Amino acid sequence: MNRAKKTQGFWSQKEPTVESMFLKEIGADLDLEERREILQEIPNLTGRTVLELGAGIGRYTNHFAWVASQVTAVDFAPQFVEKNRARHASFPNVNCLCADAMDLEFPDESFDCIFMNALMMYLDHAEVEQLQERLARWLKKGGTLFFRENCTPTGEHRDDGYYVHYRTLHFYTELFDRQLQFIKQDNLKMFVHRYSNPFQCYWVYNKA
Repeated sequence: MNRAKKTQGFWSQKEPTVESMFLKEIGADLDLEERREILQEIPNLTGRTVLELGAGIGRYTNHFAWVASQVTAVDFAPQFVEKNRARHASFPNVNCLCADAMDLEFPDESFDCIFMNALMMYLDHAEVEQLQERLARWLKKGGTLFFRENCTPTGEHRDDGYYVHYRTLHFYTELFDRQLQFIKQDNLKMFVHRYSNPFQCYWVYNKA
């Protein structure tokens, strides 16, 4: 069974709730804290075009919908996409797509901002490298890439019903430094404070 079938099989069993997004019963509390922290790192998107990969039920789509001129929100779980689409039915600037990120293609320089939240951990190494190249092409000059990933100090792969790659910080930094301008890397303080976990990390890049 390949990566896509394994990950889709796992997430197809999850309800379209915020608890499912975090795989924790206190998902609602975590959601508020995480969004408050992450959105501080997102640039002003007023009138901008946004691609959101791994959008889930639209926890961040809602922020983008209120300010951006166009939001393309993508997830591969149909129940999550339907929930996101229903939540934003009154926003004509939001387009929710059900697709695997690796099946997407857009014209070069389509987006002012690309936002990914815990997506690449579900991709193979070769897919991550391919996606990095595509993201660099899809991003407009002067645009911003934000991504957040769950990492470990040495790297870890699980395939015990939950298919995931926990990569090192260095892996992502080295990869994205190839084509984009590094702006910032840090961890999410809410996970440090709640779980003593400094490896829930995010990166910000610009396209020169």
